[in-house]
Amino acid sequence: MAQALIVIDMQQALAKIDRRDQVVATINQRIDRYREAQRPIIFIQHTEPGMEVASAGWQLFPDLHAAGSDVYYNKTRPDSFYQTGLEAFLKMNQGR
Repeated sequence: MAQALIVIDMQQALAKIDRRDQVVATINQRIDRYREAQRPIIFIQHTEPGMEVASAGWQLFPDLHAAGSDVYYNKTRPDSFYQTGLEAFLKMNQGR
């Protein structure tokens, strides 16, 4: 794949990161550039007890420029490739 943007673990339960607003602003700048260039944007969300799918803590930060047309995967380990569709997606879209 020429380029894909992968945003990992930017979720409500993890809101107490250093310089959160600056980090989100930087990610949003990158998201906007990738969307304009029609490059894939992939969000990886961690799930575990207390961060179940669709729970408040599992949700992405609301100020991220996420869109319904983006690609979303859930992970259960500190590895975005482990038992997710990420590797297959990247291989399938190689060269686009």
